[in-house]
Amino acid sequence: SFALELDPDIMTINMACPIPGSAMSEWVTNHARVLIPVADTLDTGSTNSRPFFDTPELPAERLSYWFKKMNRVFYSRPGKLWKMLSSIRSYDECCWYWNNFLLLVRAALK
Repeated sequence: SFALELDPDIMTINMACPIPGSAMSEWVTNHARVLIPVADTLDTGSTNSRPFFDTPELPAERLSYWFKKMNRVFYSRPGKLWKMLSSIRSYDECCWYWNNFLLLVRAALK
């Protein structure tokens, strides 16, 4: 609800990434199950919206559910859609919105 109250133009949500050598990486090594090794994503910088790790308290399936739901709720509001569409001022901007829309749909369907 915090993001909805702020109503930014664009919202980006990322999965927590345990960078090697960081305190988070050490915590993940000791307390969580690694799903995607960070080294496997260094060339692309992407996990395709999948979590790097999960814990018994927050399984990957639940984290993915909330990730998709936050994007869906934020971008599917009629006022947000109208604001985004009415702000398009160029063909390039239209293409940018279209490509990002397709990314969101693909992520939501996985």
